[in-house]
Amino acid sequence: MKNYKVIYAVDSLDTNPIIKVFDCSYEAEDWIEQQVENAVSWQIEHSPYSISEDELADLREIEFSNIKYEEI
Repeated sequence: MKNYKVIYAVDSLDTNPIIKVFDCSYEAEDWIEQQVENAVSWQIEHSPYSISEDELADLREIEFSNIKYEEI
């Protein structure tokens, strides 16, 4: 049986990332999407400036770059 491991760090220097193991790939992918959207939403809500579509895409890309996803 395959499992899927997700390691989600706050940034590249995070020494204590969130590590989750899922039974199904779709569960892992759904969790990743939800975490990224939560992080991006928080940044938008707490920004004193308006955020353009390009900046929004950059924020998502940064969040996804902090995630490692592997089959174990």
